[in-house]
Amino acid sequence: MQELLHSLGIDWRLLIAQGVNFAILLAVLGRFVYRPIMKMLDDRREGVRRAIEREEIAAAKLAAAEAEKEAMLADARVRSQKIIDEARQSGEEVKRKMFGEAKEEIKKMQTDAAKKLQDERVNLVTEVKSEIGTLIVDTIEKTLGDVLDERSQGKMVEQALAILREQNGSSDIEYHNPKNS
Repeated sequence: MQELLHSLGIDWRLLIAQGVNFAILLAVLGRFVYRPIMKMLDDRREGVRRAIEREEIAAAKLAAAEAEKEAMLADARVRSQKIIDEARQSGEEVKRKMFGEAKEEIKKMQTDAAKKLQDERVNLVTEVKSEIGTLIVDTIEKTLGDVLDERSQGKMVEQALAILREQNGSSDIEYHNPKNS
């Protein structure tokens, strides 16, 4: 084998020395270069994993916040629609109430006006009857004044007054004899 190595131009002592050098270099590189590089790569890999994890958590929180925002907006829409509906309903109720009150007020005003008109009519009729009665008495007195004596004249006037009072239902008509005054 030595001959084979020699024929190839390989010195076995040199080969062993190079093997030992390679082993030392491998040990030194493994200890001082490979381990720190591997540790740095592991740390970096862990950092990337944590960053991805944080990003996933942030994305989940963002999605939850978006969902919560949408839920709040939907709830706000529902509440605002409810408020609008309540306001509309309240407005309709107020409108109906005011319309009803206005109708009642108009009816009351019509009733009051009709009553006032009736009272005025009754007062006017009573006043006219009284006036007519007085005119009739005066007319009878003047007409009969020349024909009848005072006693007969007074009797006829009293009878006419009694008839007028009975028809009027009032005792407002009185006779004042101008001759006695």
